[in-house]
Amino acid sequence: MNWDAMGALGKIVGAIAVIATLVYLARQVRQSVGFARVSQNRLLVESDEDINDLIVANPAVTELLAGLEQEGNVISAAENIRARHLAARPMNFLPFCTNCVYPWICKRRGVRNI
Repeated sequence: MNWDAMGALGKIVGAIAVIATLVYLARQVRQSVGFARVSQNRLLVESDEDINDLIVANPAVTELLAGLEQEGNVISAAENIRARHLAARPMNFLPFCTNCVYPWICKRRGVRNI
């Protein structure tokens, strides 16, 4: 085997190594995106649980929501502010829900999956 043949063989081995490295990196990126999605879904579920815990654990919030459900019930200005802020809490995390555990909300809001 002469030097030209060895050089060609080295180029082939180098090309195979580059392709193998690219395949490995592509798999690592795909796995990293999967981990990010799982983490994001966990955070969305925790946010939803926090809101539910607030409603269940706080009788004043429960009474406020019950008062809002009654027709013809007039609430005070302070209750109105509390109700608006309570309603805004879930809306804070919905714009970020891509590929989330609430796909019907994401689809309705026009949020695309990653």
